[in-house]
Amino acid sequence: MNTLATGTRVPCAPPAYDTSLPSLPSAASPINFTARRSPLINRGYYSRVTALDKIIKQFLQVCQKVGKGSQIVSLGAGFDTTYWRLKFHHGLRADKYIEIDFPSSVAQKLLIIDHCPALQQVLATDCSGRVEGAGVVNGAVVPGVEITMPSAAGDDNASTDASTDAGASPSAPAGALYRRYDDYGIVGGDLREVETLGPLLQLAGADPTLPTLFVSECVLVYMQPHFSTQVIRWAAQGPFSGPVLFATYEQVHPDDPFGRTMMAHLANRGCALLGLLEYPDLPAQKQRYLNQGFDQFGGWTMNDVYSNFADKRELMRAEKLEIFDELEEWHMIQSHYAISVAYRGGRGEEWRALEAQAKGAGRAEGQASATEETVYDSSAPLQWFSDVAYINKRPPRTPAQGAYNYQYIN
Repeated sequence: MNTLATGTRVPCAPPAYDTSLPSLPSAASPINFTARRSPLINRGYYSRVTALDKIIKQFLQVCQKVGKGSQIVSLGAGFDTTYWRLKFHHGLRADKYIEIDFPSSVAQKLLIIDHCPALQQVLATDCSGRVEGAGVVNGAVVPGVEITMPSAAGDDNASTDASTDAGASPSAPAGALYRRYDDYGIVGGDLREVETLGPLLQLAGADPTLPTLFVSECVLVYMQPHFSTQVIRWAAQGPFSGPVLFATYEQVHPDDPFGRTMMAHLANRGCALLGLLEYPDLPAQKQRYLNQGFDQFGGWTMNDVYSNFADKRELMRAEKLEIFDELEEWHMIQSHYAISVAYRGGRGEEWRALEAQAKGAGRAEGQASATEETVYDSSAPLQWFSDVAYINKRPPRTPAQGAYNYQYIN
């Protein structure tokens, strides 16, 4: 699944749609990722990346104004390069950026990082270079993964086993595969084993007191519904005391002709959408997140996102790269993918006081001062945390998408 997803990302790398670093597999992979993809697929993936990037950037900007730190947790991260793109191209960083995926994917990603100087250079920026752990899965050394990486100070005594790490919990799987830099951590785990997620993220350096943004790109929808719901409940009700946001990109609307074809196609490729029938659209997702402990929910189809929230000058540039006239098909595809953001307020008197102050500043102030690049530019930026149903402060326009005009929800 990770290989299929990465093959779609590569055509969006430079010099085409994005100005990001080369995708991870370009450094070491037996798979040929150079095959041309359909312009519809390329532009769809481009709209996905830019929309999620905007949410992440705005989260970091608000956290910087609030002054309480920031943390991003990427669920099922695969070969995603968001951490590198944020730092290398945008000069942005979270205090903690944590990735979790199956140990096999983590092992391959660590191998690629070890053999890619460009990735190592970005990791070395603003961090000591000290690495803890990595290299052992269920007591066996993973081939090709370096077990230790000495720091600049010559500390070559990094831990290789979760069970021997001072911060490990009894619930952490023995021999967990992980690495931890100052602001980046990666750990192998199974999202279906929700009781292990807290200890595993702690191994990778997660801080439960920080405002946290969870990012899930086409991950939960591939899980059995009871497993994915457990992850959502854990994010809302688990150990995180700061505000929690949960941003998701995944498929919707399985019950029309295109949706049924999409479901069958992915099932034939061995990656069935196991959770889509139970939660088929944004209203169902809204109820799901609210039932599991989140306070608010905002959701948009990619038609809404592309037409209402994307930077128009950037869209004009991207649309000139590959021109196509299959607009009906384009809107149909985009109507079957959606982005949602759920929010849960911070716990404790300090966070409650901050949020009350932010709400007291008034929504009107934020609406009057919002721009294309900033959701809220007010004296109380924490207001954005409790206002996730708006990516930009302007009324949504209805795109010319014919029969595929699915509404957004907030």
